[in-house]
Amino acid sequence: MSKPTGLNSLTAGLADAFLQDVATAGGGLQIVYEDAQVEDVGFTTGNGYGVIRIPFPLSLNAVPNTWSLD
Repeated sequence: MSKPTGLNSLTAGLADAFLQDVATAGGGLQIVYEDAQVEDVGFTTGNGYGVIRIPFPLSLNAVPNTWSLD
């Protein structure tokens, strides 16, 4: 995995933290579908940023990488 170029300082920091968490966990990602009711979309602002929350029943977990092309 790699970080795209041209990110501002906030998004670059978030990308670095995400990549570090994935590497620490073992380099793999797991998408888990959680059969739950989808909630309403939410919007909030803070620190000069607007945030849209679009919840859906998926989780992204950093896990050991157990998959290979071999």
